[in-house]
Amino acid sequence: MGSNEFEDAWIDEGFNTFSTARAIEEAGFPNHYAERFFGGFVPYAFRDIRLSRATDGNRLHFYRPSAEADAQSTPTWRYWPGTHSVITYNKTALWLYTLEKHLGWPTLQKILATFFERWTFATPGPPTSSPWSTR
Repeated sequence: MGSNEFEDAWIDEGFNTFSTARAIEEAGFPNHYAERFFGGFVPYAFRDIRLSRATDGNRLHFYRPSAEADAQSTPTWRYWPGTHSVITYNKTALWLYTLEKHLGWPTLQKILATFFERWTFATPGPPTSSPWSTR
């Protein structure tokens, strides 16, 4: 499956953000708060500050300030300046996490498997006939 980063970067990057956070949690690796010092050169993880997947793994704190900036189906190149990362990575990861919590992991797993199966050897995108589409 391919993705069109110019039009729909969220399909690739948002799914990756969600999958990474889920895999880290599933593997039992603790996710700790980290900060970079000396101009970002030296990373340091604060082992006494554990982060949760629900908020930190899916980047909720980055998403909140720009939550209503753009619809998910907006082509990536048309995002409001400064919201590319928020919509592409964070919004997608958060709504996938929300689906997982509401539907359960086995159901979401079937949905994702169906999605990837349907788009094998193709480039997915949001439906253009949707009344919410900006295309």
